[in-house]
Amino acid sequence: MTGAGYANAGRRGGTGSGWLAALCAATVAAPLIVLLVWGLARSGPAGLIPDLAPAALAPADALDQSRIEINDPYVGLLALGCLAAAALAAVSVATGRRAAARPRPVAAAAPGAVAGRPVTAPVTPGTATSGP
Repeated sequence: MTGAGYANAGRRGGTGSGWLAALCAATVAAPLIVLLVWGLARSGPAGLIPDLAPAALAPADALDQSRIEINDPYVGLLALGCLAAAALAAVSVATGRRAAARPRPVAAAAPGAVAGRPVTAPVTPGTATSGP
């Protein structure tokens, strides 16, 4: 999945975008795999759980022990996901662009106003106006 992300994004935005896509895929995939294994180990059918417990235990205890031990190899994958997240943060900072200048806030335009011209109140004939 990370290779596909790198190959696809690398064509459009250069190698920086390719690395961002690949690391994002790795950061998301690693915890999802671990969560899937943990969910299946906790509530999956007994046929999906390999026999990892010693033979001296009762069959029900052996299944419970196997459900506990099946998660152990996936802790390393979770650590790799954390490393991918740290690398993603570093690459995103290194390849980031400066933010564009903030535009000035614009007041709400009155009906019939033209951009860039001040809005004046209409003056009816025969009335005096006061103001600056």
